[in-house]
Amino acid sequence: MSEEELRHAIQEPARRGGWEFEPGLVDIMLRDIGAGGAQEQEPGALPLLSHALLATWERRRGRTLTLDGYRASGGVRGAIAETAESVFADRLDEQQRQHARNIFLRLTELGEGTEDTRRRAALTELVPNVAAAAELRSVLNTLSDARLVILGEDSAEVAHEALIREWQRLREWLNHDRDGLRLHRHLTEAAREWQALQHDPGALYRGARLAQALEWTTANPDALNEQERAFLNASKEMAEGEATEREQQRQRELQAAQRLAEEQRRRAEEQSSSARQLRKRGYFLASAFALAIVLAAIALFFGEQARLSAITAKDNEDRAEQRGQIGFARELAAMALSNFFVHPERSILLALQAVTIGRRLGGAALREPEEALHRAVAASRLRFTLRGHTKSVSGVAFSPDGSRLATFSYDGSTKIWDAATGRELFTVTTELAYWGTDAIHAVAFSPDGRLLATATTGDGDNVSLWDVSTGTPLPIRFCCHANTITSVVFSPDGTRIATASQDSTAKIWDVRTGGELFTLSGHTSTVFGVAFSHDGTRIATASYDATAKLWDASTGKELLTLYGHTKGLDGIAFTPDDARLITSSEDGTVRIYLLRIEDLIELARTRLTRTWTTAKCQKFLHVEPCPADPLPSAGVP
Repeated sequence: MSEEELRHAIQEPARRGGWEFEPGLVDIMLRDIGAGGAQEQEPGALPLLSHALLATWERRRGRTLTLDGYRASGGVRGAIAETAESVFADRLDEQQRQHARNIFLRLTELGEGTEDTRRRAALTELVPNVAAAAELRSVLNTLSDARLVILGEDSAEVAHEALIREWQRLREWLNHDRDGLRLHRHLTEAAREWQALQHDPGALYRGARLAQALEWTTANPDALNEQERAFLNASKEMAEGEATEREQQRQRELQAAQRLAEEQRRRAEEQSSSARQLRKRGYFLASAFALAIVLAAIALFFGEQARLSAITAKDNEDRAEQRGQIGFARELAAMALSNFFVHPERSILLALQAVTIGRRLGGAALREPEEALHRAVAASRLRFTLRGHTKSVSGVAFSPDGSRLATFSYDGSTKIWDAATGRELFTVTTELAYWGTDAIHAVAFSPDGRLLATATTGDGDNVSLWDVSTGTPLPIRFCCHANTITSVVFSPDGTRIATASQDSTAKIWDVRTGGELFTLSGHTSTVFGVAFSHDGTRIATASYDATAKLWDASTGKELLTLYGHTKGLDGIAFTPDDARLITSSEDGTVRIYLLRIEDLIELARTRLTRTWTTAKCQKFLHVEPCPADPLPSAGVP
């Protein structure tokens, strides 16, 4: 809808109902949903606007909807999150909050490299057990009355995807254990498929997937519904039955080998007794000496057969044990293969144990464990893990020589690490007034690697300098932007710092004094990127207003505005020869702009065709001489 249509949709129903808007309130609402500006309207603008109007009406003064009421509701972006937090905290008890948490997690589709979206789920999926059905229905009705959830005859879904983006508590739930949520979502789909196939055993979990599901269920016993719990129990019972059958088969083979050995031993004892009797008769019956020799030979023959039979039984027992070990090694190898993307380190440990068993057995038993180890090592690119931050790590930066690594976090700290060993060298910490305040949003190393600049949000949005060798702060502070700093970079010679901010400006500072040299103003939205050219003569900025600008680095004068993207820009860089400028955008494209006039002329020449004659030029452009006349035709298609 156009701006005028949106304005009419807001004001006309209020006028008919006798309600009034405080001056300026409608303009602020239209601006907050992006109507009439350079940026696109918010996704789902009308539902968000409707929710914001309802929240503002609930905070009205008399028959007037006020600016204070709109701000108190959180505005277009925050109204639904404010409503969700209010309903969750004030209208639900502890048990109902747990139900609400499970409902929102099940109604969210986790993105793979994209934003999370809403998901429609059947009401039977949301019910953990029959006893909780009535209470869960009460929670759903409360959420539906607050316009947070839409209920169908047999399904439910989140009312607005803005709730997923804007409600901080829901974001924390989703980010707390995303791998576990993906495992749970796969379990839900597998249980539904098993139910659709009328409990086909072939659809049940086995092996490593079953072990992972059982491990997650142990940590989250209240997260399953009846269908999922029945599916897991059936999978577990089938796995236990198969394990019992394998053990019984092994015991049967072992008992058969033992019976064979006992029979051979008994036969040997009988033959030995016969030999003794024959020898006694030889002493008393000299005339039967020859017969005694023959019988003794026969006895020795049968004795050897008995010994060989005993050896054969022992070999059979060893082979049975070896087959069990081979099966165990292959099972470990299969578990290693299934853990590549879930837990790389566990996958390598499983493969190493399988290879150890395979090397002891030798032969074909080593082939599958070796293959699993090769694939596990190849799949894992992990060098080491840097741990120490207590909240989300929002970015990293390498020193120019690559020897050190800086990480910065929403816990208000920046840590410097040895890039070769992963050892923490020191920590730069700011005091947190509340979560998100004084958080570090960007860092940058100086070109010589001696200084570290940190951009902090808190007591004014400012930049501080630190000595990288000691971790001590320098007495220089660059202050202040009017809003959060999004990017900080050093000039190639290290004498200046450029900062970009959500206040729609970029600022250039003197590193030695901390003084502001000039402000780059001209963008109409957040500046997300700023970059110096390699010769230090120009500065480029990228903004969410879908434009990039080029500035004179010595005076701050705007030189050029570059258009072409359809959505906000979030990155910008010069090529090494400073002849091109590269931008990235939320519209899914990367654009390369020519900066030298010679390159632009050459590009224009290549795009002219021989059919662009002087006559046509004069006809369409009404100029003489034709601008195309002096351009050579050689090399033009």
